Amino acid sequence: MYFKSFNTLLKKTFAKKKKANRSYSMRAFARDLEIRPSILSYYLRDERRPSPKSVRALGSRLGLSEADLRPYLVQAHEIDREEEVFEQAYDGTFVTSNEDVFALASNFFHFSFLQCLCLPTFEPKIEWMSKTLNLSLKDSREILDRMQRLGYLKVSKDGSWQALTPAYMSNIRKDASVEANKLLQMQVLAYATSALKNKTYAEIDQTSIMFPARKENLGKIKDRITIFRKQLAAEFNETEEPDEIYQFSFSCFPLTEK
Repeated sequence: MYFKSFNTLLKKTFAKKKKANRSYSMRAFARDLEIRPSILSYYLRDERRPSPKSVRALGSRLGLSEADLRPYLVQAHEIDREEEVFEQAYDGTFVTSNEDVFALASNFFHFSFLQCLCLPTFEPKIEWMSKTLNLSLKDSREILDRMQRLGYLKVSKDGSWQALTPAYMSNIRKDASVEANKLLQMQVLAYATSALKNKTYAEIDQTSIMFPARKENLGKIKDRITIFRKQLAAEFNETEEPDEIYQFSFSCFPLTEK
């Protein structure tokens, strides 16, 4: 597969550099690639794949030409578009009677736990998570327990927390329960409305566009949105240390009725 091939290239390059210089570390490799060490660690463990744009950027820093990179980019956009939240740790078949899975799919705070692990201020304490995400201690404990049961997060005996799947998540799978998906998106919209009321305009961005289009092109529009949001996240998520967790939402719906 495309992402394994490029990750393998990164691993071989790192091993070669380390063999030539025993003191050469993963942090040094990340510095040379101009990405965060945590992101590189995901690549080296095959727990995350770089976006097509990142493949080109990283390949360029490795001295590879566009021709060299072409094998890694074959159908890359198609593969990238098909990857969704549950691909890494869940087979994608939602059973809505499964309370844990339904709760996971209908509440974005589950994956905000994984995102928070990327913050330099992160503390592996339920109290810290509760305060940071403005959740009750009860809700925070339930989310933590559920993420462990479903294999997304591990709390070690020494008290440390480890994400078992990539923190970079986009949306739930297309085959997810329609009800769970709607609940999640309604939650996103509710928080967006709250942000409009309570945050300054300098802290947020809320824009929209309206245009006429053919109904048959809706699939293409959705695909463009999918590619854009993944590229946006990849561009600003891989090169700089984060200090906030942001929620982006995209809406597309018909205003006219026939």
